[in-house]
Amino acid sequence: MNLRTARPDEADAIARLWQSGWHDGHAGHVPQALVGARTEESFRGRARSRLHEFTVAEVDGDVAGFIVVVEDELEQLYVSRIHRGQGVADTLLREAERVIRANGHSVGWLAVVEGMPAREASTRETAGTTRARSTMRLRVTPAR
Repeated sequence: MNLRTARPDEADAIARLWQSGWHDGHAGHVPQALVGARTEESFRGRARSRLHEFTVAEVDGDVAGFIVVVEDELEQLYVSRIHRGQGVADTLLREAERVIRANGHSVGWLAVVEGMPAREASTRETAGTTRARSTMRLRVTPAR
């Protein structure tokens, strides 16, 4: 697995992964109007305009997942369906912690949807997080 900044030619692949993952985690937990607004085009536009903010996990030449970190917030964390359960999320979480620490913060956070499926919540909780309602705090350990 290779972590790197997203390339311009990956915007569409990132958008598809983002849309798929967003619907996996949010369907049934947010208003239907919001679900309807989260179209492929909406994710494509957001991915293209913010591409420089994406750190991708590449596995065998494919974008297996990505993170977006803004200051002390892990704003986005998604892993493709076919790469789930293979350590991609854990690797991305460790990278997010590194970036948050490099940004000068000792604690990071991640907003999550109430009722998020257990697989996402458990991945995040076992990665050194604590959960309080719809916000999770990432414990950022000092660099060794």
